[in-house]
Amino acid sequence: TSNAGWAFSAIDLLRASLTPMVGVFSVLAAESFDPQGLAMTAWAFASLKVDNRPLLDAIAAASMRTIWQKVKYAFSDGDIRSLSFSILALSWALAFLPPFDPETRAALQGYLQVLGHRSDKNAAATASVTSQHRRQLGRLSLSASALVHRGEMMESLASGLQGSSTYTRGAEADKPKLLIRARGMLVLCKPPGWEVDSVANQSGAACLSEFLQEHFGQCDFPLLHSVGYGFGFVHRLDVASSGLVLVGSTFEGLFALQWQKSVYGIEREYLVVSHGLEVFGLRTVDVKVKILVGKVMRTQTGDVGLPAASYLRTIAQLLGCAVAGCRHSVIAIRIHTGRRHQIRAHTRAIGHPTACDGWYAPSATTLFSKGMFGPAPARAWVRTPRWDGELSAPPQELEGQVFTVVAPARGSSAST
Repeated sequence: TSNAGWAFSAIDLLRASLTPMVGVFSVLAAESFDPQGLAMTAWAFASLKVDNRPLLDAIAAASMRTIWQKVKYAFSDGDIRSLSFSILALSWALAFLPPFDPETRAALQGYLQVLGHRSDKNAAATASVTSQHRRQLGRLSLSASALVHRGEMMESLASGLQGSSTYTRGAEADKPKLLIRARGMLVLCKPPGWEVDSVANQSGAACLSEFLQEHFGQCDFPLLHSVGYGFGFVHRLDVASSGLVLVGSTFEGLFALQWQKSVYGIEREYLVVSHGLEVFGLRTVDVKVKILVGKVMRTQTGDVGLPAASYLRTIAQLLGCAVAGCRHSVIAIRIHTGRRHQIRAHTRAIGHPTACDGWYAPSATTLFSKGMFGPAPARAWVRTPRWDGELSAPPQELEGQVFTVVAPARGSSAST
């Protein structure tokens, strides 16, 4: 039943005719579900905003018993990983469709703390063995390393004498900054041009994980070197953007931050420059999004997809730029959900796509090539790759709000 509910919701088929039937079977079977089954069922109904209170109450009651039985015997990395993921998914679903029973909430949070502590012990034991092996290998390769180091010094000296005009990735002025270092948690300030590479880096930008690993050794901070846990990153920021990034430096800290994110305990706000003059005041964009997979992964709004909500308030309107007559708005945006490229998809849906963004600008907007106005920046933060899919035009009633830029005769332009 849990697999059926998840599958239907994933393809957006759990509609009015199927919801009661799946819900009834799920209530009856909740006691027999494992943690993954509980999480999948709750996620299926929450992702479609189906508030089946008897089902959610049955899942909450079953989770108190079922999950604790699993937690007591979860000591391997695989068991901990699977169980912690189920707890976070279940917590998100129960928080997304409130009220979230306080007793269940406290129990699930406590289970994650126990699992995080065990993961840290496992990681420390593994790091200790690895460190011993490295020391042994280090003694054997000491003389070879000295020779290699001497050769590198000679190459560096020769390169310095010849001079170089190439851009050094992550120059000092562009490096991230460590703002807060607390127990098990870090807060970084990410500048533009750095990838929060919790998954494979496909942009060619500087990797934020490498910055962390330069400052935190693997023996003391194994999580920051673990690709399986996304190097401890709790969330992502687009390469072209700047802002704060939360990082778990221990598993207990990572699980605590992920818990807060799952139950909406972390408020995320952004400042965005968008095309056109958006009216002053508060606007809520509650539109589903789905990721279209092609040559590049792009997020599109529509009637089918995952729920996503953003709250927008225009704080400034900008007149004039390098192109005569160009208009922009500075919009403060708070996201309730955190879908991939949610802000870029939602601002495009209301006819005010993010500025300098070739992936999401409607066809009514033309982006100039960067070479037309002064020298190009050291890194091309925003790319406009070819894409074999199609983005729908802005809503008809908002078409007039999208500013059209006509390319001048000189130079070339890139239209989306």
